[in-house]
Amino acid sequence: MKLQKFIMIIIAVFAFTLMGYGQVEPGEPPMFGNVRSLKPMYLHDFGKITETQTYSFKIKNTGELVIDIVDIKIPAKMAINVMDFHINPGEEGTIIVTADPSYMEKGSFYTWFILTTEEKDSDKIKTEIIKFYLQGEVE
Repeated sequence: MKLQKFIMIIIAVFAFTLMGYGQVEPGEPPMFGNVRSLKPMYLHDFGKITETQTYSFKIKNTGELVIDIVDIKIPAKMAINVMDFHINPGEEGTIIVTADPSYMEKGSFYTWFILTTEEKDSDKIKTEIIKFYLQGEVE
């Protein structure tokens, strides 16, 4: 009876651990070590927003293959314009973020958007997830 309870506890701990791994957002480091090289952080602070503001993020392709932007997760009430969906080696791509206070709630905000990129080699596809952080205060 004690052995059966012990086994059930081990199974429950194992199940909760697996569920915890499933809760990690794309682009976040894993919860339990095994952290790969972290990307440089892209962060922009709009400061106090009283009128529409824009900011341009630049992404430089330092590799030898074309980078394709294949997906974007956009936060609520923010406008994101991807100007370059294909970034050639040695070139920069531009992402324009617009914060319009007439569509946003008053007060401080901290949010992010996520780009998913792919580099295609002859028989391999390398996928990267890049997280961009935005913060400020709507008056």
